Amino acid sequence: MDFAVQKDEFVEKNVDRRVQVDPQIIDLAHLTQYTMQDKALEQELLGLFKEQAVLQFENIESALDKSDWVMAVHTLKGSARGIGALQVADLSADLEKIGFEGDEAQKQPLVSRLKHAVAVCIVTIETLATDG
Repeated sequence: MDFAVQKDEFVEKNVDRRVQVDPQIIDLAHLTQYTMQDKALEQELLGLFKEQAVLQFENIESALDKSDWVMAVHTLKGSARGIGALQVADLSADLEKIGFEGDEAQKQPLVSRLKHAVAVCIVTIETLATDG
């Protein structure tokens, strides 16, 4: 499946695009410092994050073993921290603490919150690209 279609389907299922996005979803000061004020690099990293976030979230949901699940959660956490998507990073860290074999009653609501946070982050990135 084409990534753009996959990303759009993911977002449409998990967030209402009409909702006003909060620019604080991504810490732009962090991103600017991380990229040394290189706007082209910022855009490249944000674009890569959109791809990776959907892919890694789907890997979290479909993982059949601990190793794949841990790799997907950790990768999502790291890439979110890299661009300053702190809510996604924090939720990923919380999920990491619960673990693959953790209590489903704790894990499933957190996975749902993470899914929504990833979708909101993608919409925010797209809004920033349109506005900026």
